[in-house]
This record gives sequence, structure tokens and C-alpha cells, in this order.
Amino acid sequence: MKKKKVMKIMKKIKFILMFIFIFILASCNKLEEKEYQLFSMNTIINIKIYNDNDFDIHKKEIKKIYDNINNLTDDFSEDGKVYILNKNREIDYNLDLANIINLSLEIKEKTNGYFNPLIGRLSHKWKDAISNKEILD
Repeated sequence: MKKKKVMKIMKKIKFILMFIFIFILASCNKLEEKEYQLFSMNTIINIKIYNDNDFDIHKKEIKKIYDNINNLTDDFSEDGKVYILNKNREIDYNLDLANIINLSLEIKEKTNGYFNPLIGRLSHKWKDAISNKEILD
């Protein structure tokens, strides 16, 4: 009778050890990292994606997202929505742009004005001064 109990307990222990072993093996899967660069918003952006079988699909989607944000917020290009707004021309309502503006105003408030999204004219003056090799007073 005792031998059967011991055998039953041993089977349970073997099952538990096997489960733990499989769990450890499965969790030791090394992360595969894929990295690439894209150019958007006048800067180089480094992207890392881990364990992704659809790398090329996600790469294209990430590029679309950055390009959309660039198109919405670009105030140097005539196609940019902010550029159009700064020229006091109307644009169709865009929820993404509204969210970006609201978030930037929240950040301005939280940083006591250290981050200020409303300095577009000043940044244009700096850009012109740099291209003309001038110093602003």
C-alpha cells in the first residue's frame, strides 16, 4: 500500500518537474532584435522591433505614422497643416492634430512654459538667420 502511494507521489513530482523544465525552456527564448533607421520630421529616428515575424509590415506602418505626424505638424512645408494654420487659412478638422495640440499645451503647462509649442515664428527667424549666417539679437 505504501509503495503505491510513493509511486503516485513520484509521478506527481515527475509531472511537476517536467512542467517546470518546459516552462523554463520556453521562457529562455532569446529576443530577436531588428533595427532600422528612418528619416522623418527632419531627423533620423532609430527603431528597434523585438520578436516580430511581420517586420516589413510594421516597418511600413511605423513610417506611415511618422509621416502623418510630420505632415500634420510641419510648419516649414507648404503642405504641413500647421503651416497652413499659421497662414490663417482653414484646414479640415483633424482629430490627430487636435490631440497633438492639446497634448503640447498640457506639456507647456506642466513644464511651466519651458516647453512652448507656440514659438513657431521665433524658430523661423532662427532658421533664416542660420541660413543667412546671421546672429540674432
